[in-house]
Amino acid sequence: MQHMKIDWKSNDKNLTKMYPRETDPDDEDSIAEPGSFFNFFEQESDPMDVGDIFSSPLRFAKPN
Repeated sequence: MQHMKIDWKSNDKNLTKMYPRETDPDDEDSIAEPGSFFNFFEQESDPMDVGDIFSSPLRFAKPN
């Protein structure tokens, strides 16, 4: 999956700034707190492989 920038109406509505992803201080490749769900769309890296969880079922879905 490809990341994309969300055009928030204002910074006080920007959930990725209000709830940022926090990495583990001892291991920067590990996430201590995922923060907002929308971080998975805006962040280039996907250390928790959430993109695979979303894309797998969508590959097999039939359009109406």
